[in-house]
Amino acid sequence: MNDAPQQVNERDELKARWVRWEALPYPKAQYPPGSEQGEVAGIDLALLDGDVAAIFHEYFTSGTNTEFEGMKKPAAEALRRAVPSLDGPARTYYGEALAILEAIIGRSGGENGSPRTT
Repeated sequence: MNDAPQQVNERDELKARWVRWEALPYPKAQYPPGSEQGEVAGIDLALLDGDVAAIFHEYFTSGTNTEFEGMKKPAAEALRRAVPSLDGPARTYYGEALAILEAIIGRSGGENGSPRTT
């Protein structure tokens, strides 16, 4: 059985989620990136957002994550810690980023980091 059409459809669906995520309003921050006051659960969300956006951009525009491979899991772990402490638009924005990132990790090999061969 050929799974290629299903994989293409899953990737297209995930890419559509990324486009919708990019259109979400960015949560307003009162403090600049790098400031202790701007941290949530010990995570600087402004800096993390830049990492996540770079991961998404490379994955969806080039189809790989070679440059950002080592950043995916730490970024997901940071989002898992921060999202429960957020509310309103920030929780929606970062929660969806986490869901997309987890889907990318799952498609690129899950826990062991190597591509799946199913």
